[in-house]
Amino acid sequence: MSVVTALVAQNTCGVRDIHVPPAPFLDQQLRAVSDDVVIDAVKTGMLGTAALIATVSAWLDEHPRRSSSSIR
Repeated sequence: MSVVTALVAQNTCGVRDIHVPPAPFLDQQLRAVSDDVVIDAVKTGMLGTAALIATVSAWLDEHPRRSSSSIR
């Protein structure tokens, strides 16, 4: 499952525009995914604003890493 943190309008010549979702929407995406599936790994992409960084950080704090002994 994925949570989109940025949309980029680009081609091989360069980036034309970047759209980042509002932080409350990103929060809802994170919660929707984590309510539905067990999270095995997290990889962050572009976090384009301080608000998105804070949102992801808060979500990570609410979902601490499982110990390796609990992973099968």
